[in-house]
Amino acid sequence: MRMSVMYGAVALLTGINLFYIPFLPVQALWGAGLSVAFIVLNILADRLRLWSGVPWTIAAGVIVAFMLNGAEPDEENRVLISTFACLASAWYAGIQFRKEKSESLS
Repeated sequence: MRMSVMYGAVALLTGINLFYIPFLPVQALWGAGLSVAFIVLNILADRLRLWSGVPWTIAAGVIVAFMLNGAEPDEENRVLISTFACLASAWYAGIQFRKEKSESLS
């Protein structure tokens, strides 16, 4: 299965999830801000020819660290995490699709 399809599915499912949890604008803005920072990190990693999974590893490491400390996401954190996951996955799905399309043409 194409990676762009998997990231697109994550973006779609987290977008649907955002409709079912209460909307909290401050946390949604934090999630959007974090996703913009994540995208910028990903672009910088790509420009510097670093492994493109570095920002994903950092994001996963932060989440795992919180889980190991016993933190359970409350409503505010669910909005933040869902917004971040939706926006970052949608962006990455587009980038992956463009890369897969250019690879299939060459």
